[in-house]
Amino acid sequence: MAGPIFADRVQESSTTTGTGTYTLGGATTGFQAWSVVGNGNTAYYMATDNVNWEVGLGTYTLSGTTLARTAILSSSNANAAVNWTAGTRTVSLVDPAAALVNFTWPVATRTAMAGLSTSQMTSVYLLEAGRQGQFQWNSGNLSTQVTGDTQQGIYVPPSSDTTGASGAWVRVYVGAVAVEWFGAVGDGSTNDATAINAAISVGIVALLANKVYAISSTINLTSDSKVLMGLGRSGGVFNSSSQLGAVLKWTGSSGGRMVQAGSLTGGVDMHGGGLLNVQLDGNSLANVGLQVQTIDSAQFENIKILNLHDNSGAIALFLTSGTASFAPVNCVYRCSFRNIEIQVPGATNGIYNNTAATSGGGQNTTFCVFENIHIEYLNGLGCYISAMDDCTFNNIATSRNNTGTGANFYLDGNAVSGKGVFAVVFNLVQPGVTSGTPTIVSDGAFSRQNMMTVSGVDGAVTPSITNGAELFYYYLGSGTSGSLTTEAPLQRTPPIQFATGLTGSPTAGVMDYDGKAFYGTAVASSRQVIDAEQVTILSADNTTPTNVNTAQNVFPTGQGTLAVQGSTTYEFEASYEIDTTGATSNSLSVDFSGTWAGSITYDALATNGTTSSTSSAPLMTRSTTAASQTITAAVAAATQRTIKLRGTMVVTTAGSFTPQFKYSAAPGAAPVVRTGSFFRCWPVGSNTVTSVGNWS
Repeated sequence: MAGPIFADRVQESSTTTGTGTYTLGGATTGFQAWSVVGNGNTAYYMATDNVNWEVGLGTYTLSGTTLARTAILSSSNANAAVNWTAGTRTVSLVDPAAALVNFTWPVATRTAMAGLSTSQMTSVYLLEAGRQGQFQWNSGNLSTQVTGDTQQGIYVPPSSDTTGASGAWVRVYVGAVAVEWFGAVGDGSTNDATAINAAISVGIVALLANKVYAISSTINLTSDSKVLMGLGRSGGVFNSSSQLGAVLKWTGSSGGRMVQAGSLTGGVDMHGGGLLNVQLDGNSLANVGLQVQTIDSAQFENIKILNLHDNSGAIALFLTSGTASFAPVNCVYRCSFRNIEIQVPGATNGIYNNTAATSGGGQNTTFCVFENIHIEYLNGLGCYISAMDDCTFNNIATSRNNTGTGANFYLDGNAVSGKGVFAVVFNLVQPGVTSGTPTIVSDGAFSRQNMMTVSGVDGAVTPSITNGAELFYYYLGSGTSGSLTTEAPLQRTPPIQFATGLTGSPTAGVMDYDGKAFYGTAVASSRQVIDAEQVTILSADNTTPTNVNTAQNVFPTGQGTLAVQGSTTYEFEASYEIDTTGATSNSLSVDFSGTWAGSITYDALATNGTTSSTSSAPLMTRSTTAASQTITAAVAAATQRTIKLRGTMVVTTAGSFTPQFKYSAAPGAAPVVRTGSFFRCWPVGSNTVTSVGNWS
């Protein structure tokens, strides 16, 4: 059965009496017969003898040419079936008013939508440029939502009640919000700051397309869990000339701040959120690219900051407490900064970490990770740190250009206790220079227990360690043996030890191995996992998958299956791009096959797109099964799908582990897994581990 079916000029006569099924007597002159509806299908009808009438939904049967009264919508008999007496009446196919209420009507603008009669229609499709999408009428009291949505991206009140107290039109969407819904243009000149901030305020994840968005005021990520994310390629490298990816370009007054992440209220912390896949172009005017303060558990990844104002007070990435009053929450805590490219002119600084505290402590940048960061600078400071503890820098390169004089790294420990630099580890630092000698400074008695491993790229580097500072320094230079350096009177051999097993309370400096994972203890009684990563990456497109709807390996033979060890807990992360030119409607699922046994939990973030720059809003899925899990909506077109996975697996029995994907229907053409797709995992302990570190 299908329907309701619509067709033009369908009418037959009937002499049926009573309230039963109509027997049709043939098409009226100039009309089609009801047979065009198709056997067993439904359609709306009107029966009348020009005195009585009846409108309903009928089911057509070819045998006997009958039309059953499936449902009565309205009639001259108080909306019940008409009890027909002898005589002839016509039975016509119609489009009744009751059906039109549920029809999705196109509407040109929000103003036109606000003026519609909701008694006649409750579903519309807005055609306004940039704001396109389906809206449905909600008759509840939505005054709070309407007030909060100042740019009408999600909620549009009727013109008869602009407060929304008597209802509003509500956008139909799942997941993230597009900044264009709130009025952003992305033409590089129109000020989009108000629209972007409105999108962030109403949504959780606000999406930037691959456009240049001019902003003349600060973008605020100042509430819990707020994310601003570009839809550029995963881990995208954004070229400053072609400006690929999502770009925020400063067009405000000189000295402005482009993006603020973290609470603006002293003593109040912000949780979660972040900035992803975005280029910040200061247009030689902005003083600060990204300021991060008073926030925990946030992510800042795949970011490029360039073209800031040439000013000694200008900073690309500024980490601060944001208040002078002592409060333990006023710090940057457990945040990650990954894949960040910084290019700053003249006296401008790259990374600058400080706190507004004047006494006491507790306002430092703490337990944060900085990874894969490149800073190009001149006379400012490449990386300045004065209020940080228990943080890790991995693969950090500071390149001082031309005849610049600024220090590559400056660890400032001259402030009060609690506002120094403690237990910060720099792994594989590359202090590069165009001319002269790289400069590394550890200064002051409150710069202690820090360790730096330096790769000698542009000549041997001898750190300046003064005023009672302490730096365990290891230089990896061609033809030069490693050395450990501190300053008297704090000379001592760093307490690096190795132990087997996890017996007793961890001692500062001890490294442990329990047969499953490596552990390090930077601070007494606080043991941490040391990542020992296994990874597979496509260096060329994988063209081995075929046009089927069964599970297929993401990676080809030779790099597609991992042997996992038993009684072990792993963390894992993956990124796939899977494309097909086929147009058969299908959705995509992922699974993990093999001989291993255990449990798995992961989050999946996936987009559908026809090209890498025209993706749908991401769909977030949480799964607790290794079996097939659908992670995208169905699409009936050639697609480029981008999938991000992050989770844990608890392996009870060792065996093979193979990442796979599957279409719900054969797509119509063989899929391709694109170059750069990867899967990586690392052990974090036994299969019974629940925490590592000083948790209580």
